[in-house]
Amino acid sequence: MNKHIDISNIMLKTERVFLRPFRITDAEDLYEYAKIDGIGQMAGWSPHKDIEESKEVLDMFIKSKRQLAIVINGKVVGSLGFEYYNEKYFPEYKNLSGTEIGYVLSRDYWGNGYMPEIVRAAINYLFDIEKLDFIICGHFTSNNQSKRVIEKTGFIFAKEIEYLTSYGKVEKMNSYVMFNPKKDNKIKMMVFDIDGTLIPFGSSKITPSALEAIEKVKNEKKVKVMIATGRSKCFIQDDILDSLHSDYLVTINGQSILDKDFKSVVRHTLSLEDMKRLTEDCIKKGIGLAYKYDDELASYNLHDEYCEIYLEHEERKYLVKNYTATKDYHLQHGLPISAFLIGNESVIEEISKNYTEIKFVKAYPLAYEAYNIKYNKSTAIEEVLKISGFTWNNCMSFGDADNDIDMIQKARIGIAMANGSDNLKAEADYIADDIDNDGVAKAIEYFNHEF
Repeated sequence: MNKHIDISNIMLKTERVFLRPFRITDAEDLYEYAKIDGIGQMAGWSPHKDIEESKEVLDMFIKSKRQLAIVINGKVVGSLGFEYYNEKYFPEYKNLSGTEIGYVLSRDYWGNGYMPEIVRAAINYLFDIEKLDFIICGHFTSNNQSKRVIEKTGFIFAKEIEYLTSYGKVEKMNSYVMFNPKKDNKIKMMVFDIDGTLIPFGSSKITPSALEAIEKVKNEKKVKVMIATGRSKCFIQDDILDSLHSDYLVTINGQSILDKDFKSVVRHTLSLEDMKRLTEDCIKKGIGLAYKYDDELASYNLHDEYCEIYLEHEERKYLVKNYTATKDYHLQHGLPISAFLIGNESVIEEISKNYTEIKFVKAYPLAYEAYNIKYNKSTAIEEVLKISGFTWNNCMSFGDADNDIDMIQKARIGIAMANGSDNLKAEADYIADDIDNDGVAKAIEYFNHEF
């Protein structure tokens, strides 16, 4: 987000340059360089026609309190502005504070290294005094002089945007970004939903382009990878477990966290009281019920009917243990992480009204997940970020469904797949291409400068 910077009391000095607020007495110096053809156009404004126009601009500079005069040997020879960047083009910075710098320098002073010196002074002030998270700086695609200054001072190319000049022409602009080195806001963790994000519906394989892009960022940028899914670990596709080599698995909508070796890090459960009541309600109402654990499920009511609807692949039927007779799996293995109900939707909705500590979420037709209301994907991701020494500002999240909204909102960069829900896309910072059109890989490449 933009931070307003009042330059009223700012005085910056370098070895050769003095930066200060503009004064009413600077009109003649301003006009002297602003009237030259080819100067103002580099910054999006036309040459000044006369001294009166320069006085009007000077008055605007003084009132806006965003422009510093560049003074060399007592003469004003240019300006440096702390401007509002266009937030439309940079939604990924919504949780960070920043500004855009722009500058103009008299042609008489080009080629002497003044602008890199001035820009570095501005960078030091903005990061050390104003404590900004980032600075944006850009140049029109035809302006090679500014390009050299920007690259020389350490900015990294971010994206090409459109800029409307004061004379009504839309120009292509290359925008660059620099992050405060004393604030680590680089992306350190990528979080992925599975179904509809990494793996197309109806498939069991990660799209090859996504796998390649993720592996490249992991290896070259040392970024960690987290899976956040509604599935329990035993129902995660083999390709995710065997090929992706994620650092963490957040499963069952945030109720369980496993490390890269599939060892439990955090595990939230239903209470014994709620479990007993839910079992009784499902038996009484004729609803199929199984309790989820990391490595298997235990059915407590209507086992065959449950398996028929729940299982996508017959070979995984062995993972649903039939405990409909004894209903004592929890006595041997501890309280369940969540419950999964299958049956008449209106009946399940009616049952859900009796529970204040359980959240019921429709997974697909005739099927509902029920888990501890205090925890979700977002809370689990936050736990992993804390364990890893990161914050949401170091996080990039990918998803496609409504249960991904919270993690998309909180991540510094929240990415929705084009094939995702409209609700999710409305909250995203960026909409990636469709999963079948290399959406994940393209998004990673687009935000490569953030790693």
